[in-house]
Amino acid sequence: MINEKVAALLNEQINKEIYSAYLYLDMSNYFDARGLDGFAKWYMVQAREELDHALRIYRYMQDNDSAVTLLAIEQPSRGYDNTLDVLNTALEHEESVTNSIHTIYCEADKQHDLRTMEFLQWFINEQGEEETNARDLITKLRIFANDGKGLYLLNQELGERELWDKKEQGRFLALFYFFMPPNWKNGRIYLSSILRKSILEKFPDMKMRYSFFVTPL
Repeated sequence: MINEKVAALLNEQINKEIYSAYLYLDMSNYFDARGLDGFAKWYMVQAREELDHALRIYRYMQDNDSAVTLLAIEQPSRGYDNTLDVLNTALEHEESVTNSIHTIYCEADKQHDLRTMEFLQWFINEQGEEETNARDLITKLRIFANDGKGLYLLNQELGERELWDKKEQGRFLALFYFFMPPNWKNGRIYLSSILRKSILEKFPDMKMRYSFFVTPL
């Protein structure tokens, strides 16, 4: 059972992660309306990742017999002046989420909740990547988007983003082939329950991303 104070903060974080998805969907909508489909796709993928984060916390609480209360989701409240304004807002938001994750981690430490501290380590690492991506995107916009051609090329680059990048796909496939050649049927991977359990225990961050199409024999 998760400590009561820690559980309350985790419950709030589920709401914040879903709000993050809502915010990035709003940003995707902004770019779609302006014909920047690459930017729109980038933030659509970002929105899907935030939902993944929310479900990750939700499942952790459920697995540890902690009740989850689904709270109302705040509406994104502001408009945007221009593309750079959107990107700056995204960075500010990621910094806010990082602070929120750190708050939960510190409370878990205070309550000697070692399991939650270990669970949150993935989020701490993820937030470092999220902030780096947001800053890099701002830098690219300032360098390349001063003319129409630069903006066009940057829009094309962002449009290539997928929910799973090539590095992650390669890691996934290499992992399964290392353990055992998978049996494919109807587009799904069929593994023994023991093998599946050992993989997900060794790589817990893969559980939410991959378990929906990895089926036990």
